[in-house]
Amino acid sequence: MGYNKKMSGAMSRVRLKSLTIFLVVLTPVLILGIVNYFQVREDLTDAAMSRRASIAFLTATLLHERLDRLVDVGTALTTRVRFRELVEAGDWPGAAETLRDAPVNFPYIERIILVDTAGTVHGDTEMSSDIIGKNFAFRDWYKGVSAQWEPYVSELFEAAAAPFYTGVAVVIPVKSENGTVLGIVAMQVVTGTLLDWAKDIEVGSEGFVYFTDQRGRLLAHPKFPTQTEIVDFSSMSAVERLLRGETGTGIFYNSLENTNSVVAYTPVSEYRWGVVVSQPERAAFAERDRSLFFITAIYAVIAFLAFLLAYFMLRLRRNEEENLEFREGTLLQIVHDLRAPSNVIRLIVSRYTPEFLEKYPELKQDALRIGQANARMLNLIQYLFEIVKGEREGLEFRRDPVDLPAAVESALREMEPAIRERGIAIEHKKPVKTPPIIGDWERLKEVFVNLIDNAVKYNRESGSITISYEMNGAGIATRIRDTGMGIARENLPKMFLPYFREKPDGAPGTGLGLFIVKNFVEKMGGSISIDSKIGEGTTFIVRFPVASP
Repeated sequence: MGYNKKMSGAMSRVRLKSLTIFLVVLTPVLILGIVNYFQVREDLTDAAMSRRASIAFLTATLLHERLDRLVDVGTALTTRVRFRELVEAGDWPGAAETLRDAPVNFPYIERIILVDTAGTVHGDTEMSSDIIGKNFAFRDWYKGVSAQWEPYVSELFEAAAAPFYTGVAVVIPVKSENGTVLGIVAMQVVTGTLLDWAKDIEVGSEGFVYFTDQRGRLLAHPKFPTQTEIVDFSSMSAVERLLRGETGTGIFYNSLENTNSVVAYTPVSEYRWGVVVSQPERAAFAERDRSLFFITAIYAVIAFLAFLLAYFMLRLRRNEEENLEFREGTLLQIVHDLRAPSNVIRLIVSRYTPEFLEKYPELKQDALRIGQANARMLNLIQYLFEIVKGEREGLEFRRDPVDLPAAVESALREMEPAIRERGIAIEHKKPVKTPPIIGDWERLKEVFVNLIDNAVKYNRESGSITISYEMNGAGIATRIRDTGMGIARENLPKMFLPYFREKPDGAPGTGLGLFIVKNFVEKMGGSISIDSKIGEGTTFIVRFPVASP
């Protein structure tokens, strides 16, 4: 009974330890993934909204310029000397005749009527006009121009004569040379022209632009291509804001399509018209949702990798006292299982091409961070592979003459991004000439990449690394000194043991690097030692015999 209780307690402790390791490994990954997901979602949402706001602003600017051009055309017509003389003489039919070619020369002008200062029509470019003699003082266009006798662009109205279309009027007062108002020229523009202007604006999939007048009524809308009656949009959320002179973006319910739409709105202030850019939410955020899907997939794979790593590391720790053959087989299985998902991450990250990141710069930092994390994961996998291969079969080492300072210089180049990121100053005291050593260039470079990486990671911000050489009889010693926090003296003998490490403030690492470095150095006939003092930094000394002449 006591034995069973003891075994049950031991199993409980193992389960609790397993759960703790899983939580320690997975929790940071999950938190980072969730934070990044919502941050990227917010950034991409803001980018999509900003793009629609830019389209609305540019469209409002373009519409303003075209209305200015219409006013300029009307002003040019009314300031012709002959035209003004005929109006001043009361020859309205003659004055209308001088304008008869204007609708031909300017296709967006449907017709032009001549009105006296009281609002009564006396001339029309339409030959068979049935509005001569009618008074339009009740019309908005008359009230607008007569308020200060300045050019005016009207609100939407229904035509009084066939064809009974809806349109707007660009109204210009006719003045004598001394400024006396002689009459009014009203150029009628049909909404079809305005609709053509709206269709010229590219919004994106299923998106469109529409215009509203001073009272929130539709001037042009692709859902109403033929307007024979006035459509009131003043109760729409975006149009309500336009009528208050506001500019902005939002997600509003679209009653025409029974869906939410991303909307940007901008007033054409001088004319009191409005521009609305609308696109279904589903289409507007399609790129954002695709990017979020990829990010979610990547973090899911990373979380799965972390789970596997925690699981297999726990298995290793439980089996440390079992026979060597079983341990080696387990490690080989780890390498095999971890490589596949790491390659999946590398494949997914490769989809973030420079062109894609240029288009969505807010993703660039996340893509770089994910790529670096995966590179470290692959590096850990390679370390595990080297350990297994080294214990089972022995690594193959070339025996070639190697220029030691050149190998160090190559390692420095490889570590340059990390060095630059931490602001570390490098002093490489290369001797004028050193005899070669016998070794394997790639393995030697891995030794110094690892040692320099340690010197960078455990250094203080904007610290320094000094690399120097010393000839000693038939050998050469390479010293790599950093200005980090140093290592406690009681831990120095443990630094080359597998999985042992001093963790300064959670710096990354697995505790396998120095173990592999020592293995490589000794297999090439060298030795490595370490000297360190707390608060003063750490120095690694790597010694190799020089090649025989």
